[in-house]
Amino acid sequence: PVGSAFGDERTLKLESRVIESFDAPGDITFEDGTTVNWQIRGSKFSTEGFPRMAYAPETWPIDLFGKNPENRDSLQALGVNGRFDRQGYNTIEIMPGEGEGDDWVERPLQLPGRIKMFDFWVWGSNYNYTIEAHFMDYRGITHRFEMVPTGVDRRVPGSIDFSGWRNMFIDIPGYVKQAQSYKPNYAGLRFIKIVIRTHPEEAVDN
Repeated sequence: PVGSAFGDERTLKLESRVIESFDAPGDITFEDGTTVNWQIRGSKFSTEGFPRMAYAPETWPIDLFGKNPENRDSLQALGVNGRFDRQGYNTIEIMPGEGEGDDWVERPLQLPGRIKMFDFWVWGSNYNYTIEAHFMDYRGITHRFEMVPTGVDRRVPGSIDFSGWRNMFIDIPGYVKQAQSYKPNYAGLRFIKIVIRTHPEEAVDN
């Protein structure tokens, strides 16, 4: 048999981009310049008045910034306090949107470029919960991925049953469409939400 081999002349340029630092409310904008405001939503059995959300000052992952960063005064983390009236597969959703108060509207966040990997830092408190990220492609199809914690058993995808900060990530699989056959070819992903899910036998009272 006779065959031919061809080299791929396309160059892949990988670039790390911070989409949201959670160092301050209204820190980023949508592509049209509208301010991104994050909101949370609890599932059916959420205790009245919960979940709650706040920005925790002078809070950061030590593995990322070190023990005493020079900019410690400007570092924050998005904190969520959940409580449910009964055990089960309860959820808390963390979503981008626009507006405030009763005028707030959920809105997916356009991500730049073609996404190879998506990650964020999570504080774990040894609760048997999981965390996942939801995306939408240009066809309107939603993709849900359980985040993988670095340095922890990967056989339990999505688990935040650990203590302290962990970087959690997903490699976006090739079947997620980020290009189309007609011009322009690029068709990026939109980020919909983060979902925290409780295990039915785990405590959920705070």
